[in-house]
Amino acid sequence: VITACYLATGRIAAAHEQGGELHVGEATVAAAVRESCGISRARMSALYKQLGDLGDVAQKEH
Repeated sequence: VITACYLATGRIAAAHEQGGELHVGEATVAAAVRESCGISRARMSALYKQLGDLGDVAQKEH
C-alpha cells in the first residue's frame, strides 16, 4: 500500500529520501491507464470528465 501511495504522488520513495521523484507527467500517466485498462482516448476523456481523477478512472475500468 505504501508503494502505491508513493506512485500516486509521483514518487518512488518518501519525500525525505533523495532522488525519489519520478518526474512523470499527467499525459504519461493517462497513457498508462489507457493501455493497462484497454480503453480508448474518447472513453478515457468521458470517464475523466465524469470522475475527475485518473485513479478513479483506472479503478472503474480495471
